[in-house]
Amino acid sequence: MTLTCVVSGGRPKPEISWWSDGAELKSREGSSVTVGSSKGDGRSATNMDITTRLLVVQNLSRSQLHTSYTCMANNSNKTNPLMTSVSVEMLLAPLSVNIVNSYQPLSKGNEFKFECQSFGSRPPAKITWWKDNLRLNTSTEEVSDDGNITTSKLLFIPEISDHDGRLTCRAHNPRLATGVLEQAWTLNVNYVPKVSLEFGSKMNPKNIKEGDDVYFECIVDANPNAYKVIWRHNKEVVANNPKGGVMVTDSALAIQAVGRKNAGNYSCTAYNVEGDGRSNNVQLTVDYKPVCKTSYIRTVAVGRHEDIKLRCDVDAYPPAKDFQWYLNNTSGTSLELTLGSAHSTLRMSGSSLHYRPTSDADYGSLACKAANSVGVQEQPCLFIIIPAGKSKSACS
Repeated sequence: MTLTCVVSGGRPKPEISWWSDGAELKSREGSSVTVGSSKGDGRSATNMDITTRLLVVQNLSRSQLHTSYTCMANNSNKTNPLMTSVSVEMLLAPLSVNIVNSYQPLSKGNEFKFECQSFGSRPPAKITWWKDNLRLNTSTEEVSDDGNITTSKLLFIPEISDHDGRLTCRAHNPRLATGVLEQAWTLNVNYVPKVSLEFGSKMNPKNIKEGDDVYFECIVDANPNAYKVIWRHNKEVVANNPKGGVMVTDSALAIQAVGRKNAGNYSCTAYNVEGDGRSNNVQLTVDYKPVCKTSYIRTVAVGRHEDIKLRCDVDAYPPAKDFQWYLNNTSGTSLELTLGSAHSTLRMSGSSLHYRPTSDADYGSLACKAANSVGVQEQPCLFIIIPAGKSKSACS
């Protein structure tokens, strides 16, 4: 900062001195203050002698804001000296910026107010908020009465995508190109678990047969981490049972040697402090050979030349498409029944047989076996045909 004191007139020629805080300023080694010698500049247009003296203050510091510098001109102890003063005004960068909230996790979708303060800027600092490289425009700003403190309040509603993002409060003096200060936080956004359920990556869900091993993967995205995961089969909780071939963890469900009872809908639910998140349903379809729907041995009494209708119902997936009837008669002969000796009607779930014994050889056991794409029924459905009196007997 260079100040020039200009004195007009005076006889004898006046001496000029510089003062600050009641002390005369003089040049000395190591000082940031340089006082030039008085210099006469001749006469002006008004024929007055002009005398000047420079004051140079190097490396101005913040402490010199509003410092008063006085120029004194004196040429005789018979007259009062003339004095004039200036006060230093300065442009100052902010000294600090600080997000004053206590650091804490946020919750997805819940409104939160951040407050940031900056002091030491002249004129007052301007505060802006940024999320990563995006400026946020939901803040308000206040300046203290003395102009030294700027306070900005930001209204922020976090989303899951904001997790691990960088929230920055930035303060700058709009009249200075340098001196920008900022404080940043890494956002920690809590949210309810997002859960999805899938078959194991090496499985073909369209070709699962009875006796195969099945593996499910529960994929959980949560903050904080889920403290519990519950598996369900047709809404019933699946318990860990290694001896029974069921292994349950938070991320996987394995079932060894699945059977018909294991078919159905599976889901997993993850829990954290924000709540619980349920996965999609995954349908497990188990293919199995046909089995009898009811007791596989039944006894039926029928007289000679009487008609009887027998119904062979099976449980199978895919549904049975082929049925065969066999007669093991009392003479120990096994015969496959044909349309010549019996009439069978095939349906999706079973087969109906119209049968008429005409001799002792037509009594014995009738066996029904079904087949589907998995294989042939292992345990046939049996009907023990015994002679009856004259009364008519039928089983349907």
